[in-house]
Amino acid sequence: MTASTALLKIVDPKNYYESYLSAGVYPEGRSLRSFPRLSFKQGECGGVGSSLVSSGGVTVSCSIEASVSLCNDLRLITASVAPTTQLSEKESNEITSCLIRLLDQGSFVSKEALRCKNVDGEDLPLTWNLEVVIKIMSADGCLMDAIICSVVTALRNVKLPLIRLNHLLEDESSIEKNQILIERQSVSLNDVHVLMCCTFGLFLTKAGEEIVLCAPNSDELNNCAAKYVMIVSGEEEIVLLTGNGSSKVFDNLRIFNSICSKRWKLFKDALDKPS
Repeated sequence: MTASTALLKIVDPKNYYESYLSAGVYPEGRSLRSFPRLSFKQGECGGVGSSLVSSGGVTVSCSIEASVSLCNDLRLITASVAPTTQLSEKESNEITSCLIRLLDQGSFVSKEALRCKNVDGEDLPLTWNLEVVIKIMSADGCLMDAIICSVVTALRNVKLPLIRLNHLLEDESSIEKNQILIERQSVSLNDVHVLMCCTFGLFLTKAGEEIVLCAPNSDELNNCAAKYVMIVSGEEEIVLLTGNGSSKVFDNLRIFNSICSKRWKLFKDALDKPS
């Protein structure tokens, strides 16, 4: 970056970005319709399942702890973001609320999949309770995109032991803790749904044209007229759409859906690929 370009970025950031975005690229040369490389590792962060995800300037981890309780109608999966100086309390609460909403509606995994099983594969009157903890290592970019991927990859990594219950099913007395025995054999969670989250920015040029940005960094996003976050659970299957600002072009939503669906398929193929 030349001295004059660096000065323009400070004095007139909108004009600086428009000079690149109007040509179809970000300042670093990435195409506007492409995403930063997404990489993930599973089983790196402890618990019954975990993952480490990096994408652009964002790196997050997700670890999952498990406990057993009697089957009930209460929330079986909780989520939290570990304290960090990189996020405000409001941002942390917004992320947590979004995750809990998705978990409560079964977007990641159903309550039925959390039923404890014995060595014969039979359902027991017990259920697993999962605690999902997100840690933010770096946050210069589309944080929610990486967080959703980290939860999916961690859930796909979960191994839960089979249970031996020394309590007759027809016995109506309370089940005691010492009657619940953990077997060495473990199984993966069934039916973990693959979600993909994509963040889009809408940059408004001086001529009034809207330019769709895929996964802009924090500074680029701050110079956008609107921001949208779309989460899909399959091709053309929208789970959640949030946004601020306004869009003059309704067709942008179809563009978001098409891009997010294609990225979902790439992510699912990578997860399903034998290691």
